[in-house]
Amino acid sequence: MDEIASLRNAEALTSSGLSGFAAQDHVAPLSAVLDSASIAVGRTGEFWMRLPAAVAGTLAAGATYVVSRRILGDLGIAFGAGLFAAVAPFAVWFGQEARMYSLLLLIANAYVWACWGLIDGNIRRWDWALMALTAGLGLWTHHYMALLITAFGVFALARRGFRNRSLWMWAATQAVALAAFVPWLVLTGGQGNATGFEKSGQLFWLPYTLFSDVAGMSLGPSTRDLRLSSTAQVIMQNAPSIALVSAALAAIAVAGMPVLWRRSRAAAAWILCWGLLPPTVAIALTFVADVSYNTRYAITSFPAVAILVGAAGSRLATVWSARVAVALTACVVACSLSNWYTDPHYAKDDLRSPAVTLAQQMGPNDVLVVDNMHALPSLEYYGWRCRPSDVVVSSPEGTKAAARDLSTHMEPRTTWLLVFRPWELDPQGSLLAALGEGRGVVAGAWPGSTLIRYAGSGPVSAASGVTVGCLD
Repeated sequence: MDEIASLRNAEALTSSGLSGFAAQDHVAPLSAVLDSASIAVGRTGEFWMRLPAAVAGTLAAGATYVVSRRILGDLGIAFGAGLFAAVAPFAVWFGQEARMYSLLLLIANAYVWACWGLIDGNIRRWDWALMALTAGLGLWTHHYMALLITAFGVFALARRGFRNRSLWMWAATQAVALAAFVPWLVLTGGQGNATGFEKSGQLFWLPYTLFSDVAGMSLGPSTRDLRLSSTAQVIMQNAPSIALVSAALAAIAVAGMPVLWRRSRAAAAWILCWGLLPPTVAIALTFVADVSYNTRYAITSFPAVAILVGAAGSRLATVWSARVAVALTACVVACSLSNWYTDPHYAKDDLRSPAVTLAQQMGPNDVLVVDNMHALPSLEYYGWRCRPSDVVVSSPEGTKAAARDLSTHMEPRTTWLLVFRPWELDPQGSLLAALGEGRGVVAGAWPGSTLIRYAGSGPVSAASGVTVGCLD
């Protein structure tokens, strides 16, 4: 679904420029620029859409090595950090997705590399320009680049103090970057900036971020598990995997932090700040702004975890705790990557299969009810075309209104219900209940979506949150 949004953004950018794109989406446009260039060279298939993210993800692994060398000056730590960044399930996941997150990861590494001279006192003249450039590129890639800028600013202030001239020069470069981003904020001023959906278990968001940095999203609870089950249920159902990853994280910290501390106390303090402050600020924002939290929003902190892994691995030959850390981390990575490629429980949402099934089996007088309007772009991309009788639900209120109408079962025609991410708009299963528990025949069940066929249908009327026919 998110990849189709990237495709639509790239197409809007190509056809209507930045203003047309801004009218469609508030997300920062640099990734869409690269996507539009890629599909201009190739076509709108999966390979060309994912190519910019794959290239950025590959370069990000090398950039993690480079920034580790600059911060710590240790070849072994840098090699381990770069190796982990190359195989970490979290980085692999976003390196294979046509979104902006692997590009943001690459720029985050470049930004810290450019700014580190402010800490070690080795600033070259052109570093100031790089500080402004990387900050600006990061903001034009994703608004949450501001998390990393904030983290570095807090750390630099703690290290240098208010009276340090270099700190104020750094602040000036960041002001330049922000000023360069203001035109985009003006263009998207009318766009709603809400992101994501509410999630339970706020106290576990930070631990889950660290969990994801090491294990990705394909070990332990899947993203759907986290939406459909309570925090307690998720922990109980995935206790062995959670215990394994927790043990790996503990071993990495025990083996890696002393190495960083002995190598450079300033670097060790920064890596802690880098790894913890961006997700903490992102989580705090959910309490004061109309945003939700997702681990990908704090991907700028991932290199800190990679460096800590590299530090633990650098003492593999001489320290037993390092051997434990490396063994556990290797086990986590291997299990997670194996799940990602072989276990459908961790597969991303599939709307291609429902679209094909509808095209093959849906009769001319049948009615399709889509319980989540966010499914429409993907269905359309894979060939589904709406008809005047089709029903699309776009809000929880619309779910209730459609359920009332569907429960009458007055018309002798077949109803198809596409259930997609029910936790977003219909967590209580109102539409399923209205059509009758056990009355439907499951035509197909895929990751993130289920297609059910029912005999009979109530006449559905357009209402707030309910569209009958095609959306404009």
